[in-house]
Amino acid sequence: MRLGLSKREVLQAFHIFDRNGDGEIDYQEFTSTLRGEMGSTRKAVAVQAFKKMDKFDCDVIDINLIRQSYATSQHPNVVSGKQTEDQVVAEFLDTFELHHNNVKGTYDCREGQVTLLEWLEYFNMVSMTIDKDEFFTVMMHNAWNLGEPIYQKKAW
Repeated sequence: MRLGLSKREVLQAFHIFDRNGDGEIDYQEFTSTLRGEMGSTRKAVAVQAFKKMDKFDCDVIDINLIRQSYATSQHPNVVSGKQTEDQVVAEFLDTFELHHNNVKGTYDCREGQVTLLEWLEYFNMVSMTIDKDEFFTVMMHNAWNLGEPIYQKKAW
């Protein structure tokens, strides 16, 4: 790209983006490195949703708890009749597990369980697609039955 980087600088940049150390940079690693961590407001609401399901405060939740807690009735595809609530939940769980199999540090995902770290990594990825904290907060409150969102005004 003719950035004028030395070979040493190129290698440094490569190692920053090669999050899992496999000698390659895939799209997931690239976008994860660029986006950074979500802000404190978003992280707090993501943790709130997780903790609601983490009854024993062990930072691990069962996928069945997610299935029971995920409010899909207002999902756009359910409302439009394109998918059933069960299909939306299954798609979410598939996407969630696929995401964790592709990000460094998440290979500890035990079958049928999600750790707080994995949960935050997933919602960090979701977060990068949403411009406003208010909209992210409303989305999380509605999806996980967290009650009234912190922001009462329309976020969009």
